Amino acid sequence: MAVLEAEKRKLKEPEEGEFYLPKDAPLLVVVIDGAYPQKELKKLISGLGNLPLNFRILFTGHSKETASGLKNSYKVSIPEAEKFFTFAHMSLFPSKKPSKVLVKAAIEHGAVPIVNGEVTYLKNYTGPTENGNSFKFQEANSWGMYAAI
Repeated sequence: MAVLEAEKRKLKEPEEGEFYLPKDAPLLVVVIDGAYPQKELKKLISGLGNLPLNFRILFTGHSKETASGLKNSYKVSIPEAEKFFTFAHMSLFPSKKPSKVLVKAAIEHGAVPIVNGEVTYLKNYTGPTENGNSFKFQEANSWGMYAAI
């Protein structure tokens, strides 16, 4: 019985830490740098929980929203947001006009940007030609972003 209890604790303990990251899973940083519907964000977070990835939601100083009550979410300054890109593999910008400073910082740190289709200064990646520097979503809702991820 003692062995069984010890095994249960081993399975539970890693998930209890705030910065727990499953091994061998990419990190997605979602940057909310403007107004974005809380309802859509909750849907997106629910969907992200079903993907084999880690995620962090960042609310920058330009955001009117707050990080309270949302899993893995933080209210950060722009320099603090840039630090998250150091560890990120992907960065999602739900805004139609994301901060160029943050998008540039993501690219410089190797975090592939996922942006709205209306962002003209980035090119959508296409598999056959292997060209592009981002992934774009056409519909600015949780399903459109989920598909782009």
